[in-house]
Amino acid sequence: MSNAYDMMAAWVEAEARNGSQHAAGANVMNETQDRFPTSRQRATSAAKVALDRVFIHDLVLDASIGIYQSELLRLQPVNISIDMDLDPIGATAPHHRDNIVCYDRITQGVKAIIDEGHIGLVEMLAERIAAFCLEQSRVAHVSVAVSKPEAIAEARSVGVFIVRNRNDAPDANYCR
Repeated sequence: MSNAYDMMAAWVEAEARNGSQHAAGANVMNETQDRFPTSRQRATSAAKVALDRVFIHDLVLDASIGIYQSELLRLQPVNISIDMDLDPIGATAPHHRDNIVCYDRITQGVKAIIDEGHIGLVEMLAERIAAFCLEQSRVAHVSVAVSKPEAIAEARSVGVFIVRNRNDAPDANYCR
């Protein structure tokens, strides 16, 4: 599976087939899938639409994040994965630094967001990262997964996965 959305879609499908109580999530997934197709769907339509993707997976950083008193007093690791679907440059456009989405620049931007200070919720961190990515001129869609591997002892990690596109990007002040 190529990204967190595809993994989540596969899980919802499996739960629906097994008659699980989580199958209600399939309706949300279907609505989301209509707006943001999986990589398999994008690949099958690649002949119709060119697609470039820049990704950063499993970026692990220490962050001041959380709403519990114990989380206010310490840094904890967060695992961040970002997939950015780009408007293609095209064969005739100049291929120089101004036309690329630089994964190092994105990584430094994520670090700067975390360094700004305490963040209450993983959802807000994901929103801020998505808004930053969408500021890059070629980024059309972005998916961001943020998880906290130490939040629940019995779970490998817990977190959030969001998908945003340029046309639906929230106002920058919303993310602050």
